[in-house]
Amino acid sequence: MKSKLPAYFFLILVLGVTLLFFGLIVDYMMGIFWAITLTVLFRRVYQRLLKLWSKRTNLASAATVFLVLLLFIIPASILVAAVISEGQAIVLLVEEGDVDIQEQIRSLADKVPAKLIEWGLPVERIFDTVSSQLQNLAQGSGQRLLRFTQGVLGFGVQLVVALYLLFFFLRDGIEIMEAALKASPLKDQKERKLLRRFDAVVRATMKGSLLIAIIQGLLGGILFTAVGVQGAVILGSLMVIASLLPVGGILIWGPVAAVLFAQGDMTKGIIVVVVGSLMIGLIDNLLRPHLVASGTKMPDYLILISTLGGLSWFGLSGLVIGPIIAAFFITSWEMMSEEYSSEQGGSDMI
Repeated sequence: MKSKLPAYFFLILVLGVTLLFFGLIVDYMMGIFWAITLTVLFRRVYQRLLKLWSKRTNLASAATVFLVLLLFIIPASILVAAVISEGQAIVLLVEEGDVDIQEQIRSLADKVPAKLIEWGLPVERIFDTVSSQLQNLAQGSGQRLLRFTQGVLGFGVQLVVALYLLFFFLRDGIEIMEAALKASPLKDQKERKLLRRFDAVVRATMKGSLLIAIIQGLLGGILFTAVGVQGAVILGSLMVIASLLPVGGILIWGPVAAVLFAQGDMTKGIIVVVVGSLMIGLIDNLLRPHLVASGTKMPDYLILISTLGGLSWFGLSGLVIGPIIAAFFITSWEMMSEEYSSEQGGSDMI
């Protein structure tokens, strides 16, 4: 018994220090997660640059981080700043009474053909409902914009952590992975199987998200062109970036609809809201399960459920974390089933 005490004490010490360490970094876990995700996505770019620059690891890693900044982070940051600025201006107009939504709705109701009213269409009730809903939306938009701004600032901090760690994960990723595998109590074969599933899910999820964003941007450009909004091509391009952010394409078509309402063009504003929410907004839920499932070899329904659950638990990061957890769930049970089957087979032979 005495000989086992040092081993038990050491195990308790390791677990205690590990819990303390995770307590220290828990607020930055999303940054760490995105650093790992970006490492998986841009590892091949880093390897090509490393080969091009004769194994100069620091230079290749720094250049890869710069590419991530140039291609994704900087355009997205400019977009978010512009949307927040425009959103604050629109909210100010509504809150100060410069834009009377109910008056605009009433003027639109007056244009309804009398024949429709004679046929029994409840025009007044429909427009009263639309007016109250739009008014409630406008009144609460300030608080929602504030919450969104706070969320963006928090995500920005995590992003800075992710980019900082990305440099080291690219440069020292192989050594870090080998050390983790060596310390893990699982068999090497199982560890590498889990890593392969992680790699496949991350790549499939991010590729699916990018393809969905492009489709939403194209539909947004067509929508803006159809209603005669100036700069439709630019707005559609911005929607591609917006679709990758937490709120999605509403960051673009929402302010466009608000401007149309403010200008008194209620018909076009309603068209933008209906198409944006029912068509562009639903594409994500309709296409994402199929696109991600094709790369991860998981059922469509499991991708959809895990993505929705991930979003409710982790926000934007849940788009990737949810399917990863589902993939690990399936893979873990598959490995346990294989282990149990092999043990049963061995006992039967005996």
